[in-house]
Amino acid sequence: MKTLTEIFENDLTFHCDKYGSYLPVYEQYFEKYRNRHINFVEVGIQGGGSLELWKKYFGDKAKIIGIDIDPTVYERQTPGTEIAIGNQEDVNFWNMILPKIGPIHAFVDDGGHQMKQQINTLLAVWPKIVNGGVYICEDTHTSYWSDWGNGVGREWTMMEFAKKILDMVNFVHWHEYPEDLGVLSKFQDVGSVCFYNSMIVFTKGQPEWIRPKPYPNPLAGR
Repeated sequence: MKTLTEIFENDLTFHCDKYGSYLPVYEQYFEKYRNRHINFVEVGIQGGGSLELWKKYFGDKAKIIGIDIDPTVYERQTPGTEIAIGNQEDVNFWNMILPKIGPIHAFVDDGGHQMKQQINTLLAVWPKIVNGGVYICEDTHTSYWSDWGNGVGREWTMMEFAKKILDMVNFVHWHEYPEDLGVLSKFQDVGSVCFYNSMIVFTKGQPEWIRPKPYPNPLAGR
């Protein structure tokens, strides 16, 4: 089978705007889903090439769904894919569309790249990601753009939010638990948070050997 990079470079009829450095990361996490019955969702259709890319990569067994705010994307729809029109920042949109999609095995946010869009999308979609599933947010360099009102360490950015979720990977090892985790309570099942150049990858599922919380410190009393 062709690699994702080979398809991207040689087999697309529609325009696909993705950094080449993203492709090996996608392949690393998505290869296990090729030629399987899965639900794959991407926010951000734009030129139409990404839906074409995923359809050719995953194969005919996969259900490929694209979401965009611009209804003209129907003009660039790849046969065998589905499109839904809506605003990814709008929680009501997700409450409407997610039950129709069902469990999600792989999700890509390549939408508007604004902080509320990225964070609201993750909060809405994460509960629908299956155990072992993958959620990828693209173009997280916008967290650092000062002309967007963002910057290093700004607490409202997607990067800073993801760093908080990173602590949830080790949630069972905490010795002190806040009375209210807030939105972080959604991520007690996060298995990993990996940072790449302009990408964040979240996987769902704690390893089976994790002991239930809380448990005594094995070093206590030594």
